[in-house]
Amino acid sequence: MLFLNKGFSYLEVSELLLLDENTIRNIYEIYVEQGISGLLTYNYQSPLSYLSAEEQQELDVHLHAINHRTF
Repeated sequence: MLFLNKGFSYLEVSELLLLDENTIRNIYEIYVEQGISGLLTYNYQSPLSYLSAEEQQELDVHLHAINHRTF
């Protein structure tokens, strides 16, 4: 909300937060209509993964390996 209130476009905010532009629009609309309480009850559901269960497991192992190396 802060970025939008400072004049950033939906596209710019989506690029900053690595979210879809429509997600930013939807969240802002909820904020305008329902305020903070609406955001606190917002339950985002991500789309189904295109990865198989095996691919998801491989990605999980890979990301954990990278994460441990960076700290």
